[in-house]
Amino acid sequence: MNRISDVVKDAQGMRVKNPLLRLLIATGFFLAPVLIAAVIKMGMRSAGINDLLALRLVHLFVTIGLLVWSYSLYLKWIERRSLSELSLRHAPRDLGIGLLVGFVLISLSVLILWIAGVYKVEGVQIALRLFKWPVLFLVTVFIEELFFRGIMLRLLDEALGTIIAVLISGTLFGLLHWTNEGATLWSSLAVAVEGGIMVGFFWRLSGRLWGVLGLHYAWNTVQGPLFGFDVSGSPQMGFMQASLTGPTILTGGAFGLENTIITVTLTLIATLIFYRMARTRGAWTSPPWKRSV
Repeated sequence: MNRISDVVKDAQGMRVKNPLLRLLIATGFFLAPVLIAAVIKMGMRSAGINDLLALRLVHLFVTIGLLVWSYSLYLKWIERRSLSELSLRHAPRDLGIGLLVGFVLISLSVLILWIAGVYKVEGVQIALRLFKWPVLFLVTVFIEELFFRGIMLRLLDEALGTIIAVLISGTLFGLLHWTNEGATLWSSLAVAVEGGIMVGFFWRLSGRLWGVLGLHYAWNTVQGPLFGFDVSGSPQMGFMQASLTGPTILTGGAFGLENTIITVTLTLIATLIFYRMARTRGAWTSPPWKRSV
């Protein structure tokens, strides 16, 4: 048997027990397909394929396909299990609940701003380019959720307990958005709470990915392509043509709706609800020093 086959056979026969070591290994399995998909996209452009819709669709399917394949290999070889967190059996219910939660939270924020006279609808528009961001969000949401919840939060939860895991992964999620257009210390803290801590506790309710994928996708798509707010600093063209008047703490400024005190307040309420639900249901991991031997 050749050397490569020996390595594969050895890998398939082991299970790494230390969750922090598994986190490092899983990160490698995550980064490889993301980089490969980026190279393929660059190659298509170099070959003269400049149709933006075609590029985005190919990038979408290639990225998600490679990530699922690579992560499945990691689970099979390192954790010795199947990809249960993306089981199709739970997809309809989990995805539906997640989409509903994201839609309700963003819609409530916009409703309050509309009542306060901050958000004013001046018209609607229908154009093919409105579908640009919903397609892109499929890729970014899947990438972020697979890594931050499927890999990082899950393994930190096992190693350090739920509270510490949620705080660490949430903080890193906020820092990831600090380099975005219009980002400030406040916006990074807001994203850490909204897209990190709240989503982290929501994930803990099931331990699966469909729910957080739905919540995150609805969160981005409803505030940008539907209501016309910038999303994490990325300018959007929404179905609603609206204007914003008022202080940045209410309009969100260049960073968008996530930057408003209204959205942060609603998210904190949702965070407490999800936290309480997780504790009540026993969907919780104690820190190592509180676990019975």
